[in-house]
Amino acid sequence: MQYFFNSILLWQVALMQNYAVVMGMNGAGLTNGLYLPPGGVVVQLVPHPYRLQLNSVEFGVLLRGGAGGGYLEWHNGHANLTDYRSGDTVVTVSEIVDVARKALEMFETARQQLHDEL
Repeated sequence: MQYFFNSILLWQVALMQNYAVVMGMNGAGLTNGLYLPPGGVVVQLVPHPYRLQLNSVEFGVLLRGGAGGGYLEWHNGHANLTDYRSGDTVVTVSEIVDVARKALEMFETARQQLHDEL
């Protein structure tokens, strides 16, 4: 059983090495960003103002150091924001697209800097 668990963990780490950016709602799943390649960027989506103080600061500190690349936070400020207890949220799609573009630009800049240093 231990071998099976270790194999899954290694597969997950290897999979993350193929990504430039990991984007997701705040939560423990973002710790996978620790396994991004050098220059990788983690984007934490904070869906509700009520969750601003939940854990975004701690994740930011952890992921900045782990990924060795960038870290971005997007905080939802949509006027029709729904109640956080319902599990739903309303977003402006263009904001998500913009933060994804910024994350990719950060990755490209970091990769170029790593290339220049070599």
